[in-house]
This record gives sequence, C-alpha cells and structure tokens, in this order.
Amino acid sequence: MELSLLRYLLAEEVKILEEIRTSEEDTSIILIEGDTSALESINKQREVLVLKLQELEQQRAGLLPSGFTLKEYVDSFKPSCAAELLDLRRRLLQLHSSLQRRQKINRHLIKHNMQFIHSALKYLFPGRDGEFYAQSGQVKINNSFSSGLLDSNA
Repeated sequence: MELSLLRYLLAEEVKILEEIRTSEEDTSIILIEGDTSALESINKQREVLVLKLQELEQQRAGLLPSGFTLKEYVDSFKPSCAAELLDLRRRLLQLHSSLQRRQKINRHLIKHNMQFIHSALKYLFPGRDGEFYAQSGQVKINNSFSSGLLDSNA
C-alpha cells in the first residue's frame, strides 16, 4: 500500500513538473514578445501547479521515515520493486535540472526587459545627474530641468 502510494505521488510530481517546465518554456516566448496579460495568466497557472506540487510533497514526506532520503528509502526494497521508483527519482532530478536552466534563461530575459524599461524611463524622465537629449537633439549632462520628454505643464 505504502509503496504504491509513493509511486503514485512521484508520478504525479513528474506530471506537474513537466507542466511547470512547459509553462516556463512558454514564459520565455511571452517575455520575448512582451505580452504582459499572457504573462500574468501563465504566472497564475504556474502558481496553482506549485501549490499542487507542495501538497504532493507534504504527502510524500509523510510516507518516508524521518531522516531518510528517497534514494535511501528505495534502496531498502527488493530491486524489482525499487526499479520503477528509481526511474521516477531520476526523472524528477532531470526535470529539476531542466527547470533550473529554463528559469535562469527567464531571469536573464526579465533582467533585459527591466534594463530596457529603466533606459526608456531614464530618457522620458531624466534625472539631474544623468545625460539626456535636449530639444535640439544634443546630448546634455547635468541639466537642472528634469521634465524630460514629457512636459508636466502640457
């Protein structure tokens, strides 16, 4: 009973992690295209998946004896029973690795988007210390007038 429940929980975790990985791949495309409403939607979907994964993890933690890793626990079974569990463990590790790579790519995309937004805002609303384009098109430094391209008196 306990072994079949563990198999079921691990298989469900694999399915959810595959969905999260697909979600992360879709997020990369959305970040490149700049579709903010799609990004919000996919983040909400991913949040639901993460909550499901958390529930499964809590159930799985209740099955394993305290202080045992999954590998140590599986090693205590006969090889015929342990093979499927070891395959599921290996698949989980692969998915975690794949997710880490994809999330690293997405972090870089987000960082790039934020740098672009920062640059755009800097030119729209230049600070007192930075360079800006004057009305003549010339680059000026340390201007005390900080209205930028948007005139607050308009």
